[in-house]
Amino acid sequence: MDTPRWAKTMIDHAKEMGLTKISLTPLHQPQLEPLTEIPPEVFELRNLRQLDLQRNALSYIPTDISKLTNLSLLNLDDNKFTYIPDAISGLPNLQILSMSRNNISIVPAFIGELSSLEGLNLGNNKISELPLAMLKLQKLRGLALGNNPLVTPPPEIAAKGITSIREYFRQLGEGRDYLYEAKFIILGEGGAGKTTLTRKIENSSYQLQDETSTEGVDVISWSFKLDEGRNFRVNIWDFGGQEIYHTTHQFFLTKRSLYALVADTRKEDTDFYYWLNIVEMLSDSSPIIVVDLLHKCAIIGACDTKPYKTSRMKTSNDAQASSATPLNKCWQSWKQACVTLAGQLRSSERTSY
Repeated sequence: MDTPRWAKTMIDHAKEMGLTKISLTPLHQPQLEPLTEIPPEVFELRNLRQLDLQRNALSYIPTDISKLTNLSLLNLDDNKFTYIPDAISGLPNLQILSMSRNNISIVPAFIGELSSLEGLNLGNNKISELPLAMLKLQKLRGLALGNNPLVTPPPEIAAKGITSIREYFRQLGEGRDYLYEAKFIILGEGGAGKTTLTRKIENSSYQLQDETSTEGVDVISWSFKLDEGRNFRVNIWDFGGQEIYHTTHQFFLTKRSLYALVADTRKEDTDFYYWLNIVEMLSDSSPIIVVDLLHKCAIIGACDTKPYKTSRMKTSNDAQASSATPLNKCWQSWKQACVTLAGQLRSSERTSY
């Protein structure tokens, strides 16, 4: 497109005067037409050190910008960038880069090649993760990341500044402390057999006997060996099923947990709609195992309330569905479910349950 007259006038003036900085922005003159691309005449200003292009409608940068070898400051705030253009890596003397208030979601690894960079402003974007390449920016002293949905590094780390961010990445480079632990929550109506199932999981040689109904919640630790020899710990939460305890579920049913719903189909009193909905609502659809003690089988899968829109499940025939697994063959599947769950936590901070 043709260069707007106002921009061409300013570029011609900068060329004539041999200026080292230029501001091509309609910041204080809203009547001016914003730029949708950088005028090619700008790349003829070989002495340029500062280029201000904020408050335009730019979405890309041509490779010709590498001709501005003396450029030390580039302001691209308030534009339409969805990424940091590769062409910026061709600016060896760039000291200040500002790209706040765009729609950038990814910081590319080549950012580490800007060895002269001292200040980087990426605030008010959509960035969730910074690359390890940030460690290469040894001269970086100022880093603005406010109003981004940061996950890596965590926001509390980023808020402490570049020194804390470097330390965070340094520790990541040395390796992570993996979490070999999971939370297993057992739910069901009172007297359904939750405690019996808990004891049997904890000790496969446990002899069945009458158990006193659980009051509140019991937490039992179950450990087993992984194939590589590491110990894996599962914290089993055995909840009292009496209705009086239902109001406490909101405090203990958590995300990133494995759930088991125990049903005594002899009584036909399991309110599947209630239990599956409460797990789905409070656990962010964590995996759930439906255990039928009468037929000694379990159905393992993701939490889904759709098949249970009535107040009770059609017990006998449904429980013997082809997808059910005999309980005496469930142990390995349950162990694998716990290990898989823990694997999803490995990038998170260590949490004790």
